[in-house]
Amino acid sequence: MTRVLFLCSGNICRSPMAEYYLRARGAESGLVGLEVDSAGLLGIEGCGASGPAIDVLREETRLDLTPHRSRGLRPRDVPDSDLIVVMTLGHLTELTRRAADAAGRTLLIRGFEEGPEPRKTRVPDLEDPMGQSLSSYRTCFGIIRRCVDNLVRHLEAAS
Repeated sequence: MTRVLFLCSGNICRSPMAEYYLRARGAESGLVGLEVDSAGLLGIEGCGASGPAIDVLREETRLDLTPHRSRGLRPRDVPDSDLIVVMTLGHLTELTRRAADAAGRTLLIRGFEEGPEPRKTRVPDLEDPMGQSLSSYRTCFGIIRRCVDNLVRHLEAAS
């Protein structure tokens, strides 16, 4: 079993799009025992995904993000996750401040942008599209899609 946790700020845009897309791609690729979840460092509980995130995921993949409800990082999330994927260096810094044992299992999502072997240095942040145009959400999801597709290849090679 492999447990992947996506982590962003509010858990209403980036991390839920990545979660739903990885869950679908993992199933499509036949990854057995893959569990995928997402959370936010701000601790926002029970909010739906942003409207533009719902629209873009539906347009691009036919996945329905409307059931998603935001949640904060829980005490068991770090020890229960095999891989934690964050959106920004700030998220990585905050996570390791809260849970030092997360450092060895945490990567920036854009580390997977160029291929299945994650780049660990000079990795750019995935900027938050919250409050921006639908075009910004499309750009954000395009990056997520490319990174998650490579993450799937990474997980296939590891299994």
